[in-house]
Amino acid sequence: MEEILKAITTLCIKVDSMDNEIQKLKSKASQQHDYKNAELRRSEDGKNPELKGDDGKLLKTHNICLNIAAGTNKQVSDKQHKNVNLNQLFEKSFTQRTPRHMSIEPQTSTYADSLQNQNEKKTYNYMTRTYIENIHKIQTYLNRNPRSSTKEPNQDYSTQKLQGYNKLIAQPKTNANLVRTCYNYGLLNIVYTYDR
Repeated sequence: MEEILKAITTLCIKVDSMDNEIQKLKSKASQQHDYKNAELRRSEDGKNPELKGDDGKLLKTHNICLNIAAGTNKQVSDKQHKNVNLNQLFEKSFTQRTPRHMSIEPQTSTYADSLQNQNEKKTYNYMTRTYIENIHKIQTYLNRNPRSSTKEPNQDYSTQKLQGYNKLIAQPKTNANLVRTCYNYGLLNIVYTYDR
């Protein structure tokens, strides 16, 4: 009889312990699936981001920023390194380049003088010289040839040459491009814009 009672008491104790273990397992299962208490990080993220080696502590290179991204860690991340090369970027002093001196002879004569003196033309390039020569040809042609519809060949010219000057006065109905070209080169003193 005593053996039966002992066996019953041990069975009751084992059943009670099994009930306690079942309650613990149920509470753990409910905590795992309770989304209010769920954590937003992995177990790997909670580890200290350092590895112990032979030379002391070494920083991990992978999951350093995972705590900050998940919003569970309040530590402020410090700068890991400082770029020293940028500090020496502007240490070299700025040296100005010496300007090149171009030896150009000054123009001592005007276009009028260069048109009168054929031997002493002061021009900078071939195009300018030929342009001035063409204007000189036009000027002399217009001064020597009157208009085709003229009645007074000694007076009615397209242009008139002033005495003592190598400049022209454009008469009415002269070609506008010719007047503009001559005026830009200083060959025209007065331009008439009306008809007589």
